[in-house]
Amino acid sequence: MLNQTEPATGTPVAVLILQWVLFLLQIGLLLGGIYLAFMRKDTKPLRRDLVRRFGYYAIALGGLGLLLGAATISNTGVFASPFWLYGLAVIELGVAGYAAYVARVQYPQMMSATAASRSSSPARPKPTPAVKKVAPSAPSEPTSPPEPPRTARRGARRDRKRKSR
Repeated sequence: MLNQTEPATGTPVAVLILQWVLFLLQIGLLLGGIYLAFMRKDTKPLRRDLVRRFGYYAIALGGLGLLLGAATISNTGVFASPFWLYGLAVIELGVAGYAAYVARVQYPQMMSATAASRSSSPARPKPTPAVKKVAPSAPSEPTSPPEPPRTARRGARRDRKRKSR
């Protein structure tokens, strides 16, 4: 079956199957790039920026692949040759290799540089804890009961504040 050719164009069936597979992969790449660039949330700012940047790369390559794939499958002019999809697939493999290199080599270096810059930056001064006043030791004489307040409400508030100190 794979050695057969399509009667309308004379293209081998194996090439057509590969073109369709690459076309569907381009659609997946475009959708994955949209997810990475716009929908994925990350708490680490360095990783968030790298993932967003590679999401933009995936959108660009997936969109270009979608256009080239549609032109190749529909036998449109110069783009009827499967060479365009194969060339784009090689470029995408190169970008995937670069992404792997960034993830395995450069990202850990960037993380350590960020951690080093955080530790070498002057630390914020920590606020000194409030010192509680210690009540004087109990007097030897019993204290007299407090005077009744002049105005009931205001004095009661003042007494509550004094007790809470």
